[in-house]
Amino acid sequence: MAATFTGSDTGKAGLEVKKTTGTPDVRGVTEIQLDSNLTLADNGDGAVTIQSSGGGGGTPAGSDTEVQFNDKGAFGASSVLTFDSGVNHLTVGAGTPTSSASFQTNSGDPTSFPPVAGGSILSNSNGLFMDVEQIPSAAPTGYGRSPLTFEKVIARYQIMMGKMTTQAFGQTQRTLTGVGGVAATDYCYPSQGGLIVCNGDSTDAGGGERQVIVLVVGSLDNNPLPDTYLPSIKPPTGATPTGTLDKDGYGTWQVGDQVTIMANLTLGETPNILVTSWCSSDNGAGVVTAPSGSKPVYINGVDSAASPTTMTTNYTAKTFILCEDSSNVPGVNWVCIG
Repeated sequence: MAATFTGSDTGKAGLEVKKTTGTPDVRGVTEIQLDSNLTLADNGDGAVTIQSSGGGGGTPAGSDTEVQFNDKGAFGASSVLTFDSGVNHLTVGAGTPTSSASFQTNSGDPTSFPPVAGGSILSNSNGLFMDVEQIPSAAPTGYGRSPLTFEKVIARYQIMMGKMTTQAFGQTQRTLTGVGGVAATDYCYPSQGGLIVCNGDSTDAGGGERQVIVLVVGSLDNNPLPDTYLPSIKPPTGATPTGTLDKDGYGTWQVGDQVTIMANLTLGETPNILVTSWCSSDNGAGVVTAPSGSKPVYINGVDSAASPTTMTTNYTAKTFILCEDSSNVPGVNWVCIG
């Protein structure tokens, strides 16, 4: 805000107007002019009240939508801190990953007594971290807490959960329904579900047809050198499979992932399920090829394209765990249990 003082302090004993800091200090003032964002009220006793009429004063810093903040006593703004009132959208950080930003929000206070339930969300260049501090409604003596931490680990493209105990092993189910006499090949990605259930009729009815399940693993094409495991790979270029996203890490199972495949056909049916694992390769320029049996991943130390794992008994299940294995290309190997 600003005020304009008229008059001269030369030889006048009129009103003295000055800021609390002492500068400017104008004497002999005969008129005070106020900006439009200030109001003037006559108190009727020879005194007047000057106050802000709202909306703040001065010229906003930065560009349109940039949030104003106190920057060393002056208005400040930043292109990576914006608010769009049209859609109530607060943005922290650049729209493209050309610069890093950090955003944190906190609620509750688990250190107080009694503690207040809440948590925090932190997003920065290292990942996304969420801490939930839940206070039980019937807390034991000492107000026991039950913390739960979620952490997005960029290097492994997985969500990590902090120390916790679960009563059940839960996985998202993907159902593959067989049709008698019809062969099928299904390419399976982690976002589609880690519990793969084969139901319906046997695919070997009348002709020895089979149901092939391909667990897709990502690799970097180092031609002429062997491929290497690539946890950041996207799904095949131009043909994003249903249930996946065209984003880093969605084109491969990750080290430590567990995939359970279950035969749950109609009673009396005999499954003919073959489980294999193929690589989908990135050419180094972001172009990803479809999975190919010419680039197999081993299962229990065996080339899974040449010798798939078979499932021929109904109401059974096998669990496949991906682990690092430098002795095999592309540097990972499945271990099958069951």
